[in-house]
Amino acid sequence: MKKFSLILISLLFLSMNNYAAEVKFSSALIKTPRPGLNITSGFFTLLSDHDLLIKSIQADLIGRIEIHTMAMKKTADGLEIMQMRKMESPKISKGVPFVLRPGSDHLMLYEVNSQISSTKKITLKFTFESNTGDLLTQNVVFDIN
Repeated sequence: MKKFSLILISLLFLSMNNYAAEVKFSSALIKTPRPGLNITSGFFTLLSDHDLLIKSIQADLIGRIEIHTMAMKKTADGLEIMQMRKMESPKISKGVPFVLRPGSDHLMLYEVNSQISSTKKITLKFTFESNTGDLLTQNVVFDIN
């Protein structure tokens, strides 16, 4: 019975490791909010070895975090305006970099506590969902600049 239990536990750990996605972040940066404002933006590049959805992003000192898509649109009178839209559960495709950068898709951070201006780094907690419905969380340290 003891041997059977050890085999069962070993198989359980091996099967859990097969479903763990490797998610790598680089260039993780949050802009310091402008004086008097409690809103800012953030950027990063993410690469995963599995298809994933970003389900949520949370952080101390930040009330709400969203990922926005951004595009320039021409108005009827020929002017260009910036159009931003919240992305619901953005998809991360296996092996394809997911890039958020200035002037393009980006993080929008709302209700930012003023204490963030005196820190150099902040940790954001990402929750991902796999194709099988499994949830994966990862803490990512962002530089504040």
